Amino acid sequence: MRSRLIKRWLIAILILLAVIGLILGTLWATNALGWRRWRIQEAQAFIGANLPAAATNVQFATQDEHTRILWLRFEIPADTDLESWVTSVAGNNALSENFTPFPQPNPQEAGLSWWTPQQASVFSGLQRVTTTQMIEGLVDQSDPTRWVVYLRVYSLA
Repeated sequence: MRSRLIKRWLIAILILLAVIGLILGTLWATNALGWRRWRIQEAQAFIGANLPAAATNVQFATQDEHTRILWLRFEIPADTDLESWVTSVAGNNALSENFTPFPQPNPQEAGLSWWTPQQASVFSGLQRVTTTQMIEGLVDQSDPTRWVVYLRVYSLA
């Protein structure tokens, strides 16, 4: 009788541990609580668009101290049509020649060695504010064969 009771308790404990493991695994996989570092999939979901197919050397960082901020940088061949991607990210806001939303580096970006939009000598940029996000982008066209795209997105919600 007693061994049967112990067996039932062990089975109940194992079931409970399996349920807890399943819940924790789901939270980890969805990153619902922000426990792990973001992957590129979360970054793309945050900006509301996938990166262009030709994007290479993708780098990004994010923080959520006061509000979610995402810094994203990638390279593309200069002959890539960026218009549809820019529209998916910034709506009707088009790139403007010689406009930069990044005139000076800010202290939060000091640790990002790959974040260097201020070094661009030929560039186009944009800025868009929606009800939920502030979107700032710059395309460094200094190299006539390879462009570098910088995007910074703040959550306003």
